[in-house]
Amino acid sequence: MKKLGIAGILIAVLAVFTLPSRGLDQPNENVRKLMRHKLEYSQGVLEGLCVEDFPMIVENTKELGNISKAASWNVIETPEYAVYSAEFSRAVKDLAEAAENKNLDGATLAYVGMTMKCVSCHKYVRGIRVAAGESVSPEFELQTAANVLR
Repeated sequence: MKKLGIAGILIAVLAVFTLPSRGLDQPNENVRKLMRHKLEYSQGVLEGLCVEDFPMIVENTKELGNISKAASWNVIETPEYAVYSAEFSRAVKDLAEAAENKNLDGATLAYVGMTMKCVSCHKYVRGIRVAAGESVSPEFELQTAANVLR
């Protein structure tokens, strides 16, 4: 049962931390690579939380913070996206602080908060893409997620 729960969490993290590419035929390679790294580091945070390895949590959180500062992080230029990005950065900072203080419950809660920020932002970006007439079908999302894992 425990393995099933961890597998479920990892699948949820995959779904949350994969941003649709800018087009099915020509995905933006920088965004794709960035999201792959974001996924890897978020999985590292989750692993650190599960085994109570605070240095692992801190290191992966630091990398997530670095990713959010990358130029390719800004996939769209809207005031709303800027707010989502700032909220994610604050959530990452909260997670790092809790991990540095060896507060497992606080770090876990901050991780959930960070994940919620990601879900909200990805939902927003998908909405923008729909308004622009781009495909965001479940099949497209799954294919994009599979591409990120390659």
